[in-house]
Amino acid sequence: MFLCAFDDIFEELERIGVDCFGYCDDLSITGESWEQLKKAIKICENWTIKNKMTINRLKSGIILHKKYSKKRKVAKDELKEYEGIPIVKKYKYLGLELNEYMDCRDINEQKTKAI
Repeated sequence: MFLCAFDDIFEELERIGVDCFGYCDDLSITGESWEQLKKAIKICENWTIKNKMTINRLKSGIILHKKYSKKRKVAKDELKEYEGIPIVKKYKYLGLELNEYMDCRDINEQKTKAI
């Protein structure tokens, strides 16, 4: 049901080059650049308006992914949020905590602890 109802937003997001995963009313979008993520957020906002829905910004988060080899540089004017959505270093999605490195070792540790 979810895939049928949300098929059009998945197609539009994939056209701009982002990957998206959906489960029930949860949506995860991954992109390779900040510009892609901003476009994806705009697409989601327009889609929710068209379908008379809203994005719950309090239950949303943006993670800027990076490689382990890169240290995170924190600028004085670093964004804390974008369009009311907080920018975070980690986020819990469908019970798994994702971090800015998308580290599978962290996910495997979480699954082991859950068992």
